[in-house]
Amino acid sequence: MDIQRRLDQLKMQLPVGRHLELKLMVRLFMFSMATTSMLLLLGYNLWTHHIGMALAFSGVAFGLAVGLLVGRLSQLEWHHERDLIVAPMDKVSLITLACYLVFTFSKKWLFGFWLHGAVLTAFSFCILLGVMGARLFTTRQKIVAIMRERGI
Repeated sequence: MDIQRRLDQLKMQLPVGRHLELKLMVRLFMFSMATTSMLLLLGYNLWTHHIGMALAFSGVAFGLAVGLLVGRLSQLEWHHERDLIVAPMDKVSLITLACYLVFTFSKKWLFGFWLHGAVLTAFSFCILLGVMGARLFTTRQKIVAIMRERGI
């Protein structure tokens, strides 16, 4: 109970937080932490020359395209009774999760013909950086649009 009370206090301290469902705030936090982690890993792999600049940016660009597509398909809604922006678990989210798991376990099969070892791992980090960054961007964009629509 103490944790829930602390989370409610933190939520009220954020100007936007009082209008977001806790599950949505956790999702935004996970997207931002994953994006930051992948960005740091990309920087390390570029610094140590495990991956070239062109290959890294092509992986990020591919990830951004996928992330923007998935972000546009995902749904955020205004819950009238609770006065919150909620993120229901929809089919797009389940399909995205399934595709992420398939990608994780089959990246060697998908890209193994062209990339090997550390380059393959760094390339998959680049794709994930693009996907997570785009999901963070589109989710934030949808939150701002809903809040403007409501005059908040």
